[in-house]
This record gives sequence, C-alpha cells and structure tokens, in this order.
Amino acid sequence: MANAMIYIDESGDLGCRKGTKWFILTALIVTSEEEKDLVREMRKIKSVLNMKIIHWKNIRDFDKRRFIAGAISSKNFTYINVLIDTDKIDMSLMQGSTKGVSNNDILYNYMCRYLLERASNFLAKNGMCADIVLSSRGTTKDKNLIEYIEKLLNHPHNSIDKTTIQKIKSRTAGDLELLQVVDVLTSSLRNGLEPNRYGHITPCYSYAFAKHLYKVNGNVSEYGLKYFTKDMKPKEKMRGVICKDF
Repeated sequence: MANAMIYIDESGDLGCRKGTKWFILTALIVTSEEEKDLVREMRKIKSVLNMKIIHWKNIRDFDKRRFIAGAISSKNFTYINVLIDTDKIDMSLMQGSTKGVSNNDILYNYMCRYLLERASNFLAKNGMCADIVLSSRGTTKDKNLIEYIEKLLNHPHNSIDKTTIQKIKSRTAGDLELLQVVDVLTSSLRNGLEPNRYGHITPCYSYAFAKHLYKVNGNVSEYGLKYFTKDMKPKEKMRGVICKDF
C-alpha cells in the first residue's frame, strides 16, 4: 500500500523554437500526513483570496503570488524538476527514434523518465512507495502517458526503482488541491528563468521553495533541478538566483 503520493504537472510549451523558451516538468512528493497538511493550507489560501482554483498564470497580482508562495513553502514536501531550454534542443538526436511519435512526445517521454528516476530514488532512500497522479491534459495523451510510464516500469534499461511506484492515474487540476500546488511550483520556477514581456524574470517565488528541492549530499544540481542537457544550465551570472547551490 502506498504511503506517499507523486503529483506531476508541467509549465510552458514544448514546441521547440515555436513555444516558450523554457519547458519544465515537475513532481511533488508528499507523505500521507504532508498531503493532508498541504490540502488544508491550500483551502485556507483559497478562502483568503476568495478563489475556487489556484491557477498561477491567472494570478497577476504580486502580493497574491507572494502570499501563495509563502503559505505553501511553510509546509513540508519535496519537489523535483526536469527543465528544457527549447532554444537548445538538438532535434536531430530525436529523428527516427520512434515511428509515429512526434519529436515533442519523444522529448516529453525522456523528461518523464528523468523525473521518475529521481523521484523513485528519493522514495527508495526514504523507504516509501507512491501512487502517481498526472495533471490531465484532457486528450488521448493522458492515456498514452500512463501507458508509457507503465512500459518504463517494466523496462530493464533505466534507473527507475520499480518497487517504489504503484498506481498511476490522471486527474484535472481543478479536482485536486495538490495538482494546484504543483502548478504553483512549476510555473513559479519558469518565472525565475524566462523573462516576461517586459524583459524581467521574477525568481523570488521559486526562491521561497528552494529548501524543498530534492538534494543529495546538499547538491540540487542533477537531482531537484535536472537540466535536459548540461549546456541548458543558465550562465554563471544566473546561479544563486533560483537556489543558492544552483
């Protein structure tokens, strides 16, 4: 029986050189008690803001965003991110990888594998097993992604600890407070990397969550923050903006 949960959502558009500059896939990992505490906190947040659903992109006010980030960051949880700079994708590496599957879907599947490798590693180290809840995109891709993850769990050539993953399902963010938490985490991280229409980044939100990133021996790089390729990591001048040991 699962004693933890993994909630997965994304931020950005993976359309390489046609979508957003950054695309981020994020996993929130919580124990049963942490989950209950976060649900209570999210309901308090929605009550204070008089909102039915917390959807980060629809909240433009700085003070509201800062309030949400501060309230969520006060709770216990762990999160993991896989990040792609879509300007730096070498699509030639993906050509002909899987017949009938788009390059974007191939990239997404690779990201999902990286994410689950790290999430299962965290679970194994802490003696936990978890069910996975994917944020539903309302298309056949939901079913396809579940099938892909199930194949991953039965494939020998990856670093996913299969004993830590149990049931997999998809739900809409409006149904579950914890998917709304992941939306906050993944969207705020992208705000700290991708300039808005005025050319500014706003890393203060994601910095509030830095203590919750998955770390191994104090290192976040390759664990809580996994860039798809090493050259995608921001330049030296950007380090420390999102997290001290970025």
